[in-house]
Amino acid sequence: MLCAPLKFEDESMLCQANRWADLIEFHIDHFQTSTLEKWRRLCHKPVIFKLSASNFNVLQHQPEYVDLPHTVSPEVFESIKKQYPQVKLICSYHDFEQTGDLTAVYRQLASHPAEIYKISTLARTTNDALRMLKFMKTHKCLGICMGELGKITRILAPIFGAPWTYAPLSNAHRTASGQLLLDELVTVYRYRKHSPKTSLYGLIGDPVKKSSSHLIHNYAFKKLGLNATYIKMRVTPNELEECLSLCKFLGFKGLSVTMPLKETVVRYLSHSFSQAVNTVGFKEEGVYGWNTDGIAALDVLEKYTKVKEKTIVLLGAGGAAWGVAHEAAKRGARLVILNRTLSRACRLAQVVGGTAFTLEEFPRIAQLGYDILINCTSVGMGDDLSIPISAKDLLEKKIVMEIVMRPRTTRLVAAAKAKQCEIIEGIDMFIQQAAEQYYHWFQEHLVDG
Repeated sequence: MLCAPLKFEDESMLCQANRWADLIEFHIDHFQTSTLEKWRRLCHKPVIFKLSASNFNVLQHQPEYVDLPHTVSPEVFESIKKQYPQVKLICSYHDFEQTGDLTAVYRQLASHPAEIYKISTLARTTNDALRMLKFMKTHKCLGICMGELGKITRILAPIFGAPWTYAPLSNAHRTASGQLLLDELVTVYRYRKHSPKTSLYGLIGDPVKKSSSHLIHNYAFKKLGLNATYIKMRVTPNELEECLSLCKFLGFKGLSVTMPLKETVVRYLSHSFSQAVNTVGFKEEGVYGWNTDGIAALDVLEKYTKVKEKTIVLLGAGGAAWGVAHEAAKRGARLVILNRTLSRACRLAQVVGGTAFTLEEFPRIAQLGYDILINCTSVGMGDDLSIPISAKDLLEKKIVMEIVMRPRTTRLVAAAKAKQCEIIEGIDMFIQQAAEQYYHWFQEHLVDG
């Protein structure tokens, strides 16, 4: 269910809540006692009264639920149950600093005679949120993590047995950090379709906040008729091992992997088909890893020109560059690899039979000539307005491929257009590599379908 909180008296918002929500929560401290009866009467959906003080007289207006903090004694809970037997009690715990020992918290709540135990904590890491989901899977409670990193607990709530999630209808009625608007939950994540049978997929990396992957993948799942959802999770290398363990326990089917984890993730896989992995699959036989970057990039590129015996200047030597370089070498291209750190470029060049230089040496490389330039660095992504090489040294009328997806026109792309180059945008590769990921994630489904 979707519960729309009303932070203050707002008749227009109440009308919308009656139409779109399944449950309405009144924050009683912000409502006038004299008009509360009117507001309760206007509700066409079940109601929660959230109380922070001992104003129990408001229960005469017969809400379906009352939310009380765990600091209220069990005896008071017992008294309310006797006086208002029709009201279901929620015993709630909040920690605005961290996600601590959830088992200890649950024991505190369980001493209260309530129908629902609600635990709301701050997620300092994505693993905190995953731990909350794990706890919900093994305990009957409503678990929520606050903050940006806790959003996944709100999106996946019904999959792990939570009776509802809180989803305001406007920013003005947000009552906790990390709440998503009801419209986003319904339209982007198809929240109302979620059930314990919903398959879980996601993106891990750092940063991921500005990635559009959740929009693209969830739209694709809808079009393919898949009971699946896709979320974004910010994960650092130090958090990766625990994250993978939690994802496996929670039943995730697959993950997309972005920087800086593509090489690090390999050590935690039972089966890997690349030294840099962007696709993880959880199967009964183990955790698998593949790289779809290379095949995707070269398939898109070869719609413009065959790469055999062409000279490709590859900017970067990270996870994406490994996949692209291996596939380009396999298809007969001559590779020149430029990286900020020469040792990393040399390591990749040695494996694929290319030559290695630093990015600063691009002017000299350009004088020698090339056919194709591919940017596999993250330079230019998001708010970064820099460019990995000197724009004036770009050769005219060559093919320039950008793997950065946002913004669509990076400074490199703008400079290449000014030199009348043929541009291949990052979105083209993203869509192609996502299709390759689906082959690994949904092979049986797609073949059968």
